Amino acid sequence: MDSDALGAVADCFSAVGTIGAFLVGFRLLRREHRREADRAEDERRAQAERISAWIELVHQRDGKRDLTFHITTPA
Repeated sequence: MDSDALGAVADCFSAVGTIGAFLVGFRLLRREHRREADRAEDERRAQAERISAWIELVHQRDGKRDLTFHITTPA
């Protein structure tokens, strides 16, 4: 095997290694992005679980009715 063929083989291995490193890095980036999105969703749901809200129909003395919205959060 001459030096040109050996250099070509080395270049091929180098190219395959570079592509492999890029694919692994991209996959790890996607995994971390998904993990961060799941964490943000968990935080959003936890916040929503701490809020209570309801509607109440209130009868006024003059015979009218009003809807009252109640929203509470823990202290």
